[in-house]
Amino acid sequence: MDQRSTDGAPLEKVEADKTPPVTVKPWGSLAYPQFSLLAGTWFFSALGQQMRQFTNLWLVYDITKDPLQLGLVGLFQGGPAILLGIFGGALADLVDRKKLIIISQSTSMLLAATLATLMLSGNIQV
Repeated sequence: MDQRSTDGAPLEKVEADKTPPVTVKPWGSLAYPQFSLLAGTWFFSALGQQMRQFTNLWLVYDITKDPLQLGLVGLFQGGPAILLGIFGGALADLVDRKKLIIISQSTSMLLAATLATLMLSGNIQV
């Protein structure tokens, strides 16, 4: 049975769009060397931050055995990121981003090294 339009005339058959399907390459952006370097540094930076956070929490719980102290450390680790996030974004718009990243990553590394030194020397207290 033919399909008809509202005025009764037969409808023309329209061929389907013959454009080839778009192929998505999920890892295609890694073909660019600069982006690959950036993605790699992001990955290792995030991995290091997670290890530092886990180590801090484990150390506090190992020393105190108090779940409240553990929760407070978790709160105080996440609090500055939440409270200062807007100001950090404004600062990132005003200064050279490369210098800001170098300074922030170096500060994080120095703080982790200080904590490791205190822990290994047995001078750490909660």
